[in-house]
Amino acid sequence: MLERLLENAINRVVTDSGAGRFLAPLAGSVIAVQLFGPDRLLYLSPTRERIEVTRQARQEPDVTICGGPSALARTLYPAVVPARFCNANLTIKGNAEVVAGLRDLVDSLDPDLEEQLARFMGDTPARKTANILHQLSGWAAAASSSAATSTGEVLREEVRLLTTRPRVERFVAGVERLRDDAEQLAQRIERLAR
Repeated sequence: MLERLLENAINRVVTDSGAGRFLAPLAGSVIAVQLFGPDRLLYLSPTRERIEVTRQARQEPDVTICGGPSALARTLYPAVVPARFCNANLTIKGNAEVVAGLRDLVDSLDPDLEEQLARFMGDTPARKTANILHQLSGWAAAASSSAATSTGEVLREEVRLLTTRPRVERFVAGVERLRDDAEQLAQRIERLAR
């Protein structure tokens, strides 16, 4: 049941995005997707027209994708799922040509989150939910930026663990001057030794 829902959702996004042309190079390959642990393994089998989702592989996988669901969501919906909400990275290994074809397919996807939600909950609730998700994403980005700025200021000004750019530039200039002076001194000593 889950496989059919997932298969329909994936193929709807591929069709809506006009990304079907990227399926042909992937036809015949098998992509193993392990997002929830070893007992939650799904296999994607692209054909020229669609992607089939199964729990049993017809052949050894050409590519294996492992990671958390938030990392996959971040890969597919980078504008909606900020990096700070991801608790893991995706690990992708296998045939380089299939990985490149898969990357082309994913890059060409343009999922309309609001449209996908509207199919399940109606237009008005979907619009409100999508707006809330975009606002939450914007708020999280602003809060993260503000926290980083504040932390940097505290570490620089209060605790003095970090230094300012002008201090670093003066230090680097001083080191370069010392290096030049040491080279000149070495040349003078060499001339005096002769």
